[in-house]
Amino acid sequence: MLAVAPLFAAVLAALPAGAAPWPRHVIDAASRGADGVRVADVDGDGRRDVVTGWEEGGTVRVAFGPPDERVRDPWSSVTVGRVGSPEDAVAVDLDGDGRLEVLSCSEGRTRRLSVHSCSGDPRIEASWTTTPLGDSTGRQQYMFALPWPKEHGGGAIVAGKGQGAAVEWWRPGADPADWAAWRATELRPVGWAMSLRAEDLDGDGDPDLLLSDRRGPRRGAVWLEFDPASARWEEHAIGGERAEPMFLTAGDLDGDGDRDVAVAAKDAGLILFERRDETGDRWRSRTLPLPTGSGATGAGSGKGVAAARTAAGTELFVSCEHAGGTCSIVRFRFEPGAAVWTAAPRLDCPGGVVGTKFDRLELLDLDADGDLDLLTCEERENLGVLWYERPGPADEAGR
Repeated sequence: MLAVAPLFAAVLAALPAGAAPWPRHVIDAASRGADGVRVADVDGDGRRDVVTGWEEGGTVRVAFGPPDERVRDPWSSVTVGRVGSPEDAVAVDLDGDGRLEVLSCSEGRTRRLSVHSCSGDPRIEASWTTTPLGDSTGRQQYMFALPWPKEHGGGAIVAGKGQGAAVEWWRPGADPADWAAWRATELRPVGWAMSLRAEDLDGDGDPDLLLSDRRGPRRGAVWLEFDPASARWEEHAIGGERAEPMFLTAGDLDGDGDRDVAVAAKDAGLILFERRDETGDRWRSRTLPLPTGSGATGAGSGKGVAAARTAAGTELFVSCEHAGGTCSIVRFRFEPGAAVWTAAPRLDCPGGVVGTKFDRLELLDLDADGDLDLLTCEERENLGVLWYERPGPADEAGR
């Protein structure tokens, strides 16, 4: 194990007596380079499944949620497609037939959106076929896809990185199942898109497009508002343009009823943004640095982020992509009633020191015990898709 830096040692020393990393359970480790976790009920059995693109393995896989009593064992999984450099994959009903397809994003030399559709039992690999979406091949290095609500135009919004990268809104032709006829409308250039989320950031009841762009002249966290009358998207800045924003999430962090934003930053740790009025144009920020030794030299290296506000307080998790024997996931905890924008949080390390490069985070009650567990993936040491089980009553947050 690598030497633990002094501030990281202080984090460990601050843990409650007897505290230990949360139990880790592997969901799927059958390929290489698990790069993201997206949750949906792919097989229609009422349980949550996990969709993942495996970048180095060149596979797109679905892990099927088991009955509660078997959730700690490896899950039944299937390869739904084989494509080059899959960076993201998400389940979505693109053609409106009631069954979920999987839409994958390829970067590298492949540069393509692919539809993985199922004609039989979704648990059988032979039931799945892979088709390029529209004229996406070669357009850009695709990094992330967001299913867009049908009642607001449908299709999917995707974005990439590098030369010619943009946020694109993909919609079907006359026959939604004719994948070749899908076409894109460009919404905004990006340098390197990380997150896309549908969030109502101006309180008007309609979803807005929240995104993080980590590189280039327009980097930062922004949101786009669709105007049906003009069919145009108006851009609103949130912040982070002086940092390198990675994944982000949104939620009511302070209990005032509106949506705040939390951004993991590669060079800054965790940046919190408080919405100051109903327009969504005024924000204030607070930066919470990661302790030295938590996944980086210095106080940066934030990658994924997840947040929850419960009766036990507010907690925020940040994953690291250069852990290598140091704290892989940092948790910030605010006591009930504490001012998130000014109070000092408690820190701990629920993921321990195993693993190197972690990605997106999801807070879900995976073991049906009434509290929130942590779902993620690790791609450098091939831990694969995994989840951390919250210890229960001894852990005072998350219930």
